[in-house]
Amino acid sequence: MYIKNINFNEKKNLFIVTLDDNTKFNISYELYEKLNLAPNHDINEKEYNLLDEEDNYQCCKYIAENFINYKMRTEFEIHRKLTQSTKNSASINKVIQYYKKLDLINDERYAEEYIKQNITYRYLSKKMIEFKLKEKGIDSKISKKYLNEYDNEIEYKNALNVFNKKYKNEDLSDYKIKQKYFRFLSSKGFDFSIINRILKDE
Repeated sequence: MYIKNINFNEKKNLFIVTLDDNTKFNISYELYEKLNLAPNHDINEKEYNLLDEEDNYQCCKYIAENFINYKMRTEFEIHRKLTQSTKNSASINKVIQYYKKLDLINDERYAEEYIKQNITYRYLSKKMIEFKLKEKGIDSKISKKYLNEYDNEIEYKNALNVFNKKYKNEDLSDYKIKQKYFRFLSSKGFDFSIINRILKDE
């Protein structure tokens, strides 16, 4: 098996090595130099494996980069995305570590921003936010660290906003209707004490 040709992809900043059977590998300049590659070079098994590993890593890196550029992602989300393309855990972990070093994967910052956005603009309850962050792979210790920055008064105002958006000026004298409102706010993750306060005030 030998190298048929080598091209340079300026967009990806990678060399494309094509073998005589038309197998293509995307590799870095570092590996290109290390293996001293050139057209007609005979590829042994060790070199082939290195090219294959590098190609897998570069493909994972490209997928992760596009995924991150779209919006902030958690480490769990990126890991899940990459496993859809490859089962090579070494490449996946290498890519994740690469972007963590660049601070483009940062679960703490993600949690802080996510909580701020959803409490301030979407009026979600702290329980609901913690649940959603857990689905994204964020440890509950990280979630609680930033959720604790928001007191019960903010939680009350958010619950009131949610309630008024759906049931403003509704009659709360009927017990069954009141229970319906209670179940609604409870399904949004608001605490019993917060819900009772709203129903009492309204």
